[in-house]
Amino acid sequence: MTRRLLLSYLSLTALVLLLLEVPLGVVYARRERDNLAATGRRDATALAVLAGDSLENPPTHDLSALALTYRTQTGVEVAVYDIAGHTVVAFDATEPVGSEPTVGSLVTAALNGKAQAARRTDDGQSQLVSALPIQADGKSLGAVVVAVPAGATDSRIVRAWVALGVFAAALLGLAALVGFLLARSLVAPLLSLQRTAKRLGAGELDARASPGGPAEIAALGEELNAMADRIRQLVEAQRRFVADASHQLRTPLTALRLRLENLAAGANPDDANELDAAQAESQRLARLVDGLLTLSRAEDHRHDRETVEVVAVAQERRDTWAPLAEERGVSVVVDGLTPLAVAVAVPGHVEQILDNLLSNALEASPPGTEIAIVVEDRNGTRENTIVVEVRDQGPGMTPMDRERAFDRFWQGGERVGGSGLGLAIVQQLAQANGGNVTLDGAEGGGLVASVTLPSG
Repeated sequence: MTRRLLLSYLSLTALVLLLLEVPLGVVYARRERDNLAATGRRDATALAVLAGDSLENPPTHDLSALALTYRTQTGVEVAVYDIAGHTVVAFDATEPVGSEPTVGSLVTAALNGKAQAARRTDDGQSQLVSALPIQADGKSLGAVVVAVPAGATDSRIVRAWVALGVFAAALLGLAALVGFLLARSLVAPLLSLQRTAKRLGAGELDARASPGGPAEIAALGEELNAMADRIRQLVEAQRRFVADASHQLRTPLTALRLRLENLAAGANPDDANELDAAQAESQRLARLVDGLLTLSRAEDHRHDRETVEVVAVAQERRDTWAPLAEERGVSVVVDGLTPLAVAVAVPGHVEQILDNLLSNALEASPPGTEIAIVVEDRNGTRENTIVVEVRDQGPGMTPMDRERAFDRFWQGGERVGGSGLGLAIVQQLAQANGGNVTLDGAEGGGLVASVTLPSG
């Protein structure tokens, strides 16, 4: 936008300069040429009077000496022709008179009673040649031709155009500087609003626009801040509701599970299956409530980040999940050991990410397979990140399922009994720490869940 405003200022300034300076230069050049032509006519008129006396009364004046003196003093060359077109006084005795086409045509016109003027170049010098008839008592006696040097006049015209060009360039430079400052004063507040809106879109609900700029832009910033306050209130209200509802549901769920267990202990065989199913549903509901509570906490961006040794966390979570994995005939290993792999994350978030990914991988892994946790340190590269991968050897997911896997409460394939919040929680935790998570198919089957976190 700065460039567009600057171009508009410069275009307007250039148009004004064009409308002012071009006519001014043309008028100045015309005036200089008219002055040169007037000088030629004046000299030719004066010399025509003297030449008329000399042609009418030959002993009156020595025209050759007069022409030489005049040329020496003024630089103006003079030639005189009689009525028959014969040379009386030549421009230069070393060259044929009348051989130059321009002068010949001017002499012919002057002998016919018409004053004429034209430009010519002699020895590389520009001249204005003027021819006037010599008349006495209404009778034509010949013609006088004067060649006034035009180099000085042409030089003044060129200098005038150069001066106008320099003035225009200086004025355009000044307009560019002033226009740039004006554009910056208009664009800077808009860029600040853009950055604030981008931060709000990224989930930083504490971002606010700083006041400044013209009144309209300042008012827009105030409206943006008011909207951000309202959005934050709504989001915090939603989080509080989810957290409070999840917390309050824990107590009645616990009481319900205890009652079902008591009933199952003294139930007859016919009712045992129904009670077992009810207990399973109550456990699933409890996991769902826990997932909602975890998700509401993950959406809170107000936690401070610290450096986390990712490999140590991965080994700890492997040791925690190993007993359950052994019961199901699945092994959990940690590959790609890079002890210096340090990420910047909220304390506890990396543990929650691995717990959810390992839980999903364990549910999908058949007996006799392996779950691998791979930690890759990309610090020092262009990415400057830590990548944590959880690879299983289960049935995997179709590309369509992988696109929907992060939707809340979505369960793909034939899997039932889960909350459908695990991957949504992983994604929210990764984004809260400035990272991301992706799902890809593994070679030979299975699924690879990759979490990218900023390197410490």
